[in-house]
Amino acid sequence: MTDCVKCSKCGSTDCGEIIYGLPTYELFKRAEAGEVKLGGCVIMEDSPDYFCRNCGHEWKEDWLPMTINFDKIFHSGDPIGDKFLSRLFGIFGEELVRYWCSCPQAPYEDLGRPTVYVPGEMRGHTLDFTLCHRKTGKIFVAEMKCELEFQNYRYLRLTGAWQLEHHRNAAFLKFLHLARHSEPYKVNVRGHEVHVDGAVLIWGSITPEGRRAVIEKYGFADVLSVEMMANDLRIWKSAG
Repeated sequence: MTDCVKCSKCGSTDCGEIIYGLPTYELFKRAEAGEVKLGGCVIMEDSPDYFCRNCGHEWKEDWLPMTINFDKIFHSGDPIGDKFLSRLFGIFGEELVRYWCSCPQAPYEDLGRPTVYVPGEMRGHTLDFTLCHRKTGKIFVAEMKCELEFQNYRYLRLTGAWQLEHHRNAAFLKFLHLARHSEPYKVNVRGHEVHVDGAVLIWGSITPEGRRAVIEKYGFADVLSVEMMANDLRIWKSAG
């Protein structure tokens, strides 16, 4: 669940995209960091779309059971179109998460929006989701950050903990603190107080490195990808 792409040979999710054409400076830097691989300017019918960092295997997208890729959809090279699609997606992005949670295959179910209070606080802050893990029964507050084309796509794919630093509003800071220190907080969901075990971050698209970095720095119980959820819904053939 760390990425929407899984190696067709070894099953690893530590995979990256092979990008063709004349690369920009940004693409060179991403290639140097190992995020992507440059495939050159010649694209053949059987040119691979992805590579596996674990075993080195390369393969075409047609072989994948999951084909929704946020980079291709929202970072298309048409900034005006990307901005329009990003804002359009923002209208129903949370509903996609709720549809995913409503499927019995999903590891979490959504209990509703949580309102989080510190001791003595009269008016708390309302977050996006309350996720209950179906196997363990543990409950987590969750916030979704799906900034697709914002600041030249800097936050489209989660690659490091630094990408959370520009969120300084009180609600998100409370969410970050609760990730490691849930004890002082009171959480109400639909008029009932619930005990929470921590916090889960939901991002648009993630990398394994980005997921590990934010879990290590902030103590999240999990980091989920909306891109992964969209692919899950496609595979599960969810009516929603």
